[in-house]
Amino acid sequence: MKKILNLIPICLIAILLASCVSTTFTYQKIVSIDYSKYNTEGFFITESNCVNFDYTAISSVIVRNNYFTDPNIIFEELINECKKQGADGIINLNFYLSSDNKGEEGDYIIKGMAIKRK
Repeated sequence: MKKILNLIPICLIAILLASCVSTTFTYQKIVSIDYSKYNTEGFFITESNCVNFDYTAISSVIVRNNYFTDPNIIFEELINECKKQGADGIINLNFYLSSDNKGEEGDYIIKGMAIKRK
């Protein structure tokens, strides 16, 4: 009985210390963008900045949008902007997720170089 009474203060201290532990909840968002639709249309896409064919650089295109917007929609906007400029491809494609000064997620930034293959 005496051993049980000695364990009570230890258990109380353990409970009090455990209640001070903060828990961090993380949110994971997995996104994939399917390039095959655009490749089927003849639009060339690569994340590389080096390709094995000649091309004319048209412009750098950057699309920035809210984190809660589907990145596929933002990518579609990027491709449409490239096509409006007469491009048939984009190289050096990059995806970024900006953060604000508090370290929280901000905007998606998708950019690349619009090109016209020769």
